[in-house]
Amino acid sequence: MASRANTTRWTARLVEGIRELGHTPVRFAFHLAVARLITQWRSLLTIIAGTILAASIGALVPLYTTAVAQVGMTQRLDQQAARDVHLSAGISLKASVWTEGVEQKAAASTAI
Repeated sequence: MASRANTTRWTARLVEGIRELGHTPVRFAFHLAVARLITQWRSLLTIIAGTILAASIGALVPLYTTAVAQVGMTQRLDQQAARDVHLSAGISLKASVWTEGVEQKAAASTAI
């Protein structure tokens, strides 16, 4: 019985505290914040859109610089004579049974 009385008392105090919250400055501050948000939504929307745009541009800069560097490298390699270009590419996958002879064809096609 004692625990039930404590639970009832605790619930009553909680309800009284919630009612009392309506008369505190917290409620006033909340209403003020909502009122300012309603009146200044256009400027806030502009700030949010600008922030998202700046973050997007900042995130795309590394991708852009990598793409430009890659294009520059391929253009420079295309301008060089084939005997002056020293490239090697490796594949870590092993050829399966149906690809027998592909290594010889690849070696023959890359020979200068």
